[in-house]
Amino acid sequence: MFGLVFVVLAAWGFDAARAEAVPAAPTVTIVAVGDVMLGWHYDPAYQAGRDPFRNLAPVLRGADIAIANLEAPLTGRGRAVRGKRFTFRVPVERARWLAQAGIRVAGLANNHIMDFGPVGLADTVAALRGAGVAYCGAGETEAAARRPAVLEAKGIRIAVLAYNWTLPSSYQATAKHPGTAAAHPAWVAEDVRRARADHAVVIVLFHWGQEKSHELREYQREFSRGAVAAGASLVIGTHPHVAQGIERVDRSVVAHSIGDAVFGGSRRRAEDSLVLRASVSARGLEHVELMALETSNEATDYAPRIRTGSGAGPLLGQVRALSARLGCILDDGRTSEGWPCLRLTLAR
Repeated sequence: MFGLVFVVLAAWGFDAARAEAVPAAPTVTIVAVGDVMLGWHYDPAYQAGRDPFRNLAPVLRGADIAIANLEAPLTGRGRAVRGKRFTFRVPVERARWLAQAGIRVAGLANNHIMDFGPVGLADTVAALRGAGVAYCGAGETEAAARRPAVLEAKGIRIAVLAYNWTLPSSYQATAKHPGTAAAHPAWVAEDVRRARADHAVVIVLFHWGQEKSHELREYQREFSRGAVAAGASLVIGTHPHVAQGIERVDRSVVAHSIGDAVFGGSRRRAEDSLVLRASVSARGLEHVELMALETSNEATDYAPRIRTGSGAGPLLGQVRALSARLGCILDDGRTSEGWPCLRLTLAR
């Protein structure tokens, strides 16, 4: 029987001695963290020479592309916007923290990047360029704000777009005024389709939802599904400062909120936050894993860290339950480092 099979294969020109396995398609690792604000309570840490990314840097640097939402302008100029309860401003030189940590893309579409007006945004853009960090989601005009950050890794072209759907609405860019890219569904769909035409993977960042709430606002599902329908492989939300559910839409994944990362807004801040790590290939999204993040500045000495033991369980369990309500079943697992995580594999 086996001899007959070999004869047939030989007749077709098959040479077992020269047969080679088909090489695996290259995959790119994406790591995303949530809101980053490098001022306020980080000032004493900075002056003491302590790097707030020191615990996260190995994970960020281990990625081919690391992404964060930068929720404060990098500037020493301008005046704070009137009538706003919290306005943030971070010294320009702290842009190097982002670069040293391995962050390659900063999303700027949020409700704080314009806290010190157009000059604050201009200084931020200049500081990021000087540090070698790409950006998206804000610009001198609406067209500039809607332009993606474009990267390439292992021959795979990736576009990152960012949009803001929070107040104040005056922060939104217009044809003649700097600001953030507004998350109008038609704009998002148009931008994603354009980016998808010559990029294998499109990632969309949304700043949206209700602060301190694990529950979604209904438009989040509408907006994310529109982005996916247009060609987005991965949608990542911020602004609530806590983790929200994960949703699978066909071959794409929506993380409605991954919470905070390095955020100097409080000494004891211990919100429910995540680190998202994904594998993408020329075919799109392959795999996603979610790690629990300890964000209490007091407990971590102003250096948030991944929860590596039993402390990860409650948050991961909560995210699993929130995701199940959205029809997404996440598996318990361990990262390559041995840390607890939630996993979702799409390439099956």
